[in-house]
Amino acid sequence: MPSFNGNNNSSSRQMLLNRQLYNGYVLTLLENVSEPTIETAQIKDFLKDEKMFYGRLDASVKNTIFPKPQYISGFSSGARDTLTAVSFVVRAFNDMKVKFDRDVKNGSIDLNSPALSELTLRKAYTNPINEYNNYINLSIRQFFTFVNDNNYLSILSDFDSFIPIFMEYVSILSKNVPITRSMFFLSKYLSPRTTGLVLEIYEGDYGDDRIKEQLFYRDRNFEYLKNLAYVFGFMVDKHIPWRLVADLNSPRMKRYIRETIGSENPTAGSTLLTTHTLTYPDDTDMLVSLMVSCYNEIARMKPRTSITSPASTVNKNSAMTTFGENCRTKKTIFRREVTVAQIISQYPPSYFLKIYAQIRNMETGLQYSDGIMNNIIKNATDLANSLDTDTAIGYIARKFDNIEHFGGSLFYDVTRLDLAEDPNATSEDLEEIVRRSVQNSNFVIY
Repeated sequence: MPSFNGNNNSSSRQMLLNRQLYNGYVLTLLENVSEPTIETAQIKDFLKDEKMFYGRLDASVKNTIFPKPQYISGFSSGARDTLTAVSFVVRAFNDMKVKFDRDVKNGSIDLNSPALSELTLRKAYTNPINEYNNYINLSIRQFFTFVNDNNYLSILSDFDSFIPIFMEYVSILSKNVPITRSMFFLSKYLSPRTTGLVLEIYEGDYGDDRIKEQLFYRDRNFEYLKNLAYVFGFMVDKHIPWRLVADLNSPRMKRYIRETIGSENPTAGSTLLTTHTLTYPDDTDMLVSLMVSCYNEIARMKPRTSITSPASTVNKNSAMTTFGENCRTKKTIFRREVTVAQIISQYPPSYFLKIYAQIRNMETGLQYSDGIMNNIIKNATDLANSLDTDTAIGYIARKFDNIEHFGGSLFYDVTRLDLAEDPNATSEDLEEIVRRSVQNSNFVIY
């Protein structure tokens, strides 16, 4: 029986080998599992295929979503103060805990278990809006450093001159990190707990495989826990075995869903449409707010910049133009903070639709050509003029909210396996094939 020693302090090669070993063999520690196994009925691999985005996307066009505040509620006694989740998740866990506590009393639970002698909630829902705002505040501070380090204070005089500098900053930043809220909600920087569907009953290092092995998979109570979770409509996360994820397709969970939303036959898709809301309608507002905040950071930190430059003179004894230390001109740039309302009134809505589309193209890595981008922007502008801005933003979102180009998606992995048969294929070939295929699949005019 293998041991699982993977952790985030290992070398890259060793970490890869340890993760592969864990992924293939950790479930053999369970009863009645003797062969390498990826998933069971109770334990799911949330790093596999599209499960990595579970609860983050609507079922139809795969736009990002997040819980509506009215469907977030608190837990009963036994959970930490202020811990919350989507209402039907709360009800299911509360009932699950009642059953667990009853079985503790009747002796079904090993009380010597270091992690599973009690069922206590440790972590639950975190607000994704707050997470994004904290993330953006860091980007705003980094923007000031970018401007200062590149000596752009001499040319940044107002919001108009700020925009091309901001876009240059975004073009560099977006190669590694998200900018828009929609993209942030799909990134590694956001915990799955922001879906309101995920609970954690232990506080441990997500990257330490030894903890997972010793405290969970080899623990006598773990067999009981995974079966109990299954009965109450939860899945156990294979890679974080103290994490419980609400299974929206579970018949038992559907009972709690019906009690929450009133639907007689709820599906995963209809449930998320009710309890969650789309992210993209506010994307351009968030973008304008970010731009104003970045500009105001400069105006606040550097409200005035004095610029001295050489001026030319003509020597009285010669027609030659000369430049000297004593021949200089001075100019002072004054910057004042602006408001979002002021900026919105100065630019047509189509202006920020264009910037939004350009940033989505950069941060997703889809790299549409200039010609295609011009068509996307034109179509979005037409929709804004003929219908409304929300429709235009939705059109842009559908062009970029395709997750098939993400590493780990099913399409990405299938393409990678196909290319493995070609000895001349490179990682760049894989990226290009996936990118072009996603671009073609997104080719819808309106």
